Amino acid sequence: MEIKEKLDGFYRAAIGAANEQSAAILEKSRLNYEERIGEYRQAKEREQQTRERIAGERVRKEINRTLSEEMVLLKKEYHKVQEEKKEELFALAEEKLAAYRATEAYRELLAGQIREAVRFAGTDELRIYIDPADAQFKEELARGCGCEVLVSAYSFGGGMRAVIPSKNVLIDESFDGRLAEEREKFSF
Repeated sequence: MEIKEKLDGFYRAAIGAANEQSAAILEKSRLNYEERIGEYRQAKEREQQTRERIAGERVRKEINRTLSEEMVLLKKEYHKVQEEKKEELFALAEEKLAAYRATEAYRELLAGQIREAVRFAGTDELRIYIDPADAQFKEELARGCGCEVLVSAYSFGGGMRAVIPSKNVLIDESFDGRLAEEREKFSF
């Protein structure tokens, strides 16, 4: 029986060694597979994060583009409304000026502007022009200021303009000129 025992011992030793080797190989394979699965999961997570980041950037860009377009439209609308209100305001100012031009205070203003231009010109030649709509005041203004008053060939909305040819000076006290200045510097 010794051989049978020896064979049995050898068999157990061989099986034990094979089982140990098998267990070591299986453990090594399991660790290798787990490592590869971990790497695969990390790669997939990175890919997913990259896709999410790219999608997020795309959505942000789309939102920014849409927001930008809306802001441009709103600015255009704002400026359009602003211009409409500005035109309404200046139309109202022109109506008020038209009503003012029918008053005695307007004729006194014209006379004051003419006297100031005469004082400024001193002894130099001076040509004074009034608006064609104010032609009926020509004689009265000429008498009151002691100088010749001419009626302009074109309308300038009231007020007066004067020219001192020797100094190449234009004195513009016209309402159109003042309204144009105000339009340029006007802002909401």
